[in-house]
Amino acid sequence: MAHLFSWLILGSLFVALTLPLPSNPQQGEVTFSNFQEQINFGSQITFQVKVTTQDTINQVFLFLEIDQVNILPVTATINKRGEITGSYDANQGFLQPFDRIEYYYKVILKDGRTLESPHHQFEYRDTRFDWQQLSDNHFEVFWYSGGLQFGQELLGVSQDSLASIRRITNRTPSSPVRIYVYETAADLQKALQLTHNTWIAGHANPAGNLILVSISPGTEQRVEMERQLPHELMHIVQFQMAGEESSRLPTWLVEGMASIVELYPNPDYQYVLDNAVQSRSLLSLSSLCSSFPRDAAGAFLAYAESASFMRYIFQNYGQIGISKLIAQYKNGLGCEEGSSAALGQPLSKLETSWQQESLGINTGALVFEKLLPYLFLLALIALPPAVVVFFLLKK
Repeated sequence: MAHLFSWLILGSLFVALTLPLPSNPQQGEVTFSNFQEQINFGSQITFQVKVTTQDTINQVFLFLEIDQVNILPVTATINKRGEITGSYDANQGFLQPFDRIEYYYKVILKDGRTLESPHHQFEYRDTRFDWQQLSDNHFEVFWYSGGLQFGQELLGVSQDSLASIRRITNRTPSSPVRIYVYETAADLQKALQLTHNTWIAGHANPAGNLILVSISPGTEQRVEMERQLPHELMHIVQFQMAGEESSRLPTWLVEGMASIVELYPNPDYQYVLDNAVQSRSLLSLSSLCSSFPRDAAGAFLAYAESASFMRYIFQNYGQIGISKLIAQYKNGLGCEEGSSAALGQPLSKLETSWQQESLGINTGALVFEKLLPYLFLLALIALPPAVVVFFLLKK
């Protein structure tokens, strides 16, 4: 009989746990249902939820959390039907295309209690295009122009890029990496709301494991894939190596590393380097520590120099040298000091060695050329006294 009584209790408990909750909340209960979000890309996002309660709601709030970092409050209102609505202006500068957004509501009841809704997630997708999708163990690739073969090639080149990145860093991007491919640079720039750097054709959001590139289907598509995909993937790996301190890394290091892993290196880099050497117009590496020039020509030369310099560093110091550079710079050392701490030589001395060995520059002749005006001025100053002394001795 005791066993029968125990089974009856267990059976009753199971039934109680599996029965659906009552559709009409009791006094003090609040339920949220029918979560909706509507994206008008580049304009606004509209949110709505149905709240059911027998209590009086005094205030309602809506909160957005972008890529688990920024929490943004959004103005929300509730109508007589218990529908909470809110809209977020996507032009405020906090949102980037394909950011992952988590949102939730809070309500304050008449008795002062604050209740929070379940959290919901969605992606701030560029709704201007119909995206196609393929994926494997490491990547999710999306594109809207080109057929299935285009997407398969995207996956293949992304996989090939991993080997190139491992050769330099012995690291692999965490999975999955999302890659969105725009047909034109103009489409990408509009999505990113770029108004000045119109030469930009790719963008990485390392915190979101996200890459945006512009590649047009056609005869040059593989070349562009082999150039852009490894470059942007390297930025993902750099973030994994330096974390939130990635912003402390010199720009020549960040972009130089990304350039030397490209499966199809830019053939014009050597041409602009040769021209800069001949015209004595090389940019100093110290000027490329915090940023690159904003004009297209200056930026292109900066990329070419950074790629050549980082290739020199890798050839002479290997993976370990690059890892040491990242470690010292992420710890806050300056451009000159970080190089000294990591490689035993200040940046200026490394720059001289690179120019001599990789660019074939006779730095001694350059020093003499820079000193020539001063030597000439010194001669003009010293010549009159020398002439006077000469004639006095002659007498």
